[in-house]
Amino acid sequence: MITVSILINGQPIYTRSARRKIGAPGEICIYECDNGSTITHDYDAGAVSLAHKMLDTIKELSKKEEQEKKLMNRIEEMMKAAELDKEKFKKILQDEI
Repeated sequence: MITVSILINGQPIYTRSARRKIGAPGEICIYECDNGSTITHDYDAGAVSLAHKMLDTIKELSKKEEQEKKLMNRIEEMMKAAELDKEKFKKILQDEI
């Protein structure tokens, strides 16, 4: 397994891991990345070449996309919290009846 990370000020901003599924040293190998994508790589081309291919599978988000993603994650968190509160409220009502 190989993992490549990009860190800024010691904080990882991108990480990609891959595991060789098919092939052996001296052969063309197939690697499966943690995001489900696959990479074909000549083992003898070395790890740096593979790392470049792994990084190419990362889609960089624009600032707007990052903000939208954060907003959607926050909305989902709030919806889950509200659903939990709703369930607690139902239980309290049932216990009082």
